Amino acid sequence: LVRMGYDTRAALARVSCPVLIMHSSEDEIVPYAHGETLYATAPGEKALVTLQGGHNDALFVSRERYRGAVREFLQQHFTPAGKAQAR
Repeated sequence: LVRMGYDTRAALARVSCPVLIMHSSEDEIVPYAHGETLYATAPGEKALVTLQGGHNDALFVSRERYRGAVREFLQQHFTPAGKAQAR
């Protein structure tokens, strides 16, 4: 897998929809700076959400932050104005 190249920044620069980037500042494998670089690269509307926890457990450690950020992002960008509903 590591031998396969994928230019994430080049691909992200061509995206025309809102972008949500979530990354843990405690990730011990992928440096948080990588998430910041992707955020800076993304054009248009975007959000960067900082999670807590390691590379393999951030979604569990930051479960409520993760769920809330996804819900807010989707409501803000992908529901008709005035039609957003909290669950």
